[in-house]
Amino acid sequence: MAFLKEKKVHIARQVMSIRSSEKISLGYVKIYLTTQIENLKSKAKSMIPGIAREDVISSLFPLPPLAEQKRIVAAIEKMMPLCEKLGV
Repeated sequence: MAFLKEKKVHIARQVMSIRSSEKISLGYVKIYLTTQIENLKSKAKSMIPGIAREDVISSLFPLPPLAEQKRIVAAIEKMMPLCEKLGV
């Protein structure tokens, strides 16, 4: 995953982009998608593992209010050093 701040970029066929609005925290999007990557990869139907656009589009995306998204991100960022220290 990569997060870009440019307004326009050229992407290849094998790359998907997701645009957000001011009502969505990119940190929240990153955390949620990180938890879903293995699930999306497991749906791969070819010899080369990948994530199908249709699987991403049809995925349910829980979207709490922006303030709650920010609290979730802050809580996870606070715990990450401990998780890394424990090797989790």
